[in-house]
Amino acid sequence: MPTFLHFVLSFISDKTTFSYCSLFGSQATSGLIVHFWIKICNYQLQKADQKIEGFPVWLKAPLDQIVTGSDYLCLLGRSVLGQYLAFIARIDIDWFKVKLMPKLEFERFHEEAFVLWQPHVVYGQLSRELILLMQQSYREAFPYFKNVQSGMERGFLRHIAAIVHSCLFDINETNWFVDFFQGLSENQRVSWARDMDFILQQSSATQNSLMWHTWMKNYWNNRLEGVPCGLAVQEAEIFFGWAFASGIPFEEASELIIRSKPTQLELQRIESKIGKTNIAERHPLAVLKLLQWLLQGSGWVPENIDRLILGLPRKKAYVPELEKICQRLALRAYPKSQALLTSIKEEFIQDD
Repeated sequence: MPTFLHFVLSFISDKTTFSYCSLFGSQATSGLIVHFWIKICNYQLQKADQKIEGFPVWLKAPLDQIVTGSDYLCLLGRSVLGQYLAFIARIDIDWFKVKLMPKLEFERFHEEAFVLWQPHVVYGQLSRELILLMQQSYREAFPYFKNVQSGMERGFLRHIAAIVHSCLFDINETNWFVDFFQGLSENQRVSWARDMDFILQQSSATQNSLMWHTWMKNYWNNRLEGVPCGLAVQEAEIFFGWAFASGIPFEEASELIIRSKPTQLELQRIESKIGKTNIAERHPLAVLKLLQWLLQGSGWVPENIDRLILGLPRKKAYVPELEKICQRLALRAYPKSQALLTSIKEEFIQDD
């Protein structure tokens, strides 16, 4: 027995045109119908035995009218399309490039371009196809997102972080990333660094390693040298988290942490981060160097720092550096410093 959805699909396929909107009095009707059309296309795509090549014929005429129209209903319908740019590019890339992409151009359409941009950056998703298609569109949009409402700003910064992390194109070519970065305030740079940190913590080691070698290491180095501007304290704190993401070479990243000198960095953060990973076992020399540097400053010593130190490989060669660390812990009134030193002398006896 045909389902109700099958009946609706049949009816829509045969009868629907954009004039269907005029049957309803609500101004939201246009948006609701576009949502419905998108869901239908998605349903057909999921059920199709093979890839669907483009939008159904019955849908192209009303979609064209939505894109080219300038009345309120067309703008409302277009804003709905903005939420589904990745899906549209997937299902009908030619229609997307010819009909929809020009509407993203601020130089041609000015404020009207936000009709697509706002729902895209706030609610929309990215895809491989979309990133490659919209590389130049994003670049042209950089100046227009300097002073927008917070929701749009946050969404745009998240998109740029995802695009940079994707490594789908060289962000240094033609100064793409430089153009983006130079337009940011300090607060925006901090916000963007947080977005990148979130992505790094969720991503695979392979992808993070690729980004480190193609972009991030040089970027971090350049910021430490004041290019294009110095590293703010809050950024340095966030960059510290980058070093612990899966796939990031900790030896190299720890050197940059020390050079960054994040003044608010506390030992307990190090203990917490390292304690949740096997970094102490895999990168003992880097951990020793980082602890030595941190203990030169002031701040509260975490109670479980002895666990971190005893989690290092039990090699005799580490004892001299560990003795210095215990001395610094004693100067900081760490109650377990003497017991820790005794354990080190007894247990760190393995030869290289």
